[in-house]
Amino acid sequence: QPCTVPDNLSTTNILVDRATMNWSSTSTSTDHYDVRLRVQGGGWLNLFYIFNTSQTKYSLTAGTIYEWQVRAVCSYDTSSLSAWSSTQSFTTLLDCSDKPDNLDAINISFTSADLVWDATANAVGYQLRFKENGSSWGSWVYDTVYTNSYSQSGLTADTDYEWEVRAFCDSSVTNFSGWKHEDFETLEPCSDPSWLFVPSWNLGSNSATFYWQGTYGADGYILNYRELGASTWTVVNVTNSFSGSSGYYTISVLSANTTYEWQLATECN
Repeated sequence: QPCTVPDNLSTTNILVDRATMNWSSTSTSTDHYDVRLRVQGGGWLNLFYIFNTSQTKYSLTAGTIYEWQVRAVCSYDTSSLSAWSSTQSFTTLLDCSDKPDNLDAINISFTSADLVWDATANAVGYQLRFKENGSSWGSWVYDTVYTNSYSQSGLTADTDYEWEVRAFCDSSVTNFSGWKHEDFETLEPCSDPSWLFVPSWNLGSNSATFYWQGTYGADGYILNYRELGASTWTVVNVTNSFSGSSGYYTISVLSANTTYEWQLATECN
């Protein structure tokens, strides 16, 4: 029986550094097979005496186009050979080993945060997951983006979250880097100040001292005041330099014999 060319050639299990070449026998007299492989356009590397209808080649270069051919050998030596098959080609996966770096959560509010990181070499996109810190493994929420940032909303105020991101380097989303981890905490709502008052013994002809009960740990307070019935407020930013939760502030540019109104807000970030 003639020694005929193998058919049904295919390449499977293509990874960063390896691939498996497959074919079917077309002759019952085949003793073994020879395969030759090369970087596209380069010199051939011969793989002799293959006794199966597939061969995995290791130590390949990432992101490289390879070509290969196979022939049947119908004798132990080379006295009976088929022609080489048609040329098959495949491309190894890009190296996706670099994890995203410099993860950060910015623009954090009570219910949202923007997650950012440095882009990685060869990345097509990124897969993210996040959950409340300490919650179960099944609590991870996943998403996929094609930029190195992500806006997360629907969060709970004053809550610790953990998030992770990894790169993928192929359109089929199978070639991943490892995960990189980071944490952030949403803002805690500020409590309204209370017990606002101006005692009569701290009123002068051009001054007044304002007192209030505030919030431990507040960054500061925003004090607005105006003549009663005026359309605009004068705004004063008061730094929280008080030892406790009580605060006070003196204004010395008031007009004599004039009624004023005032309001106060807590600033926590």
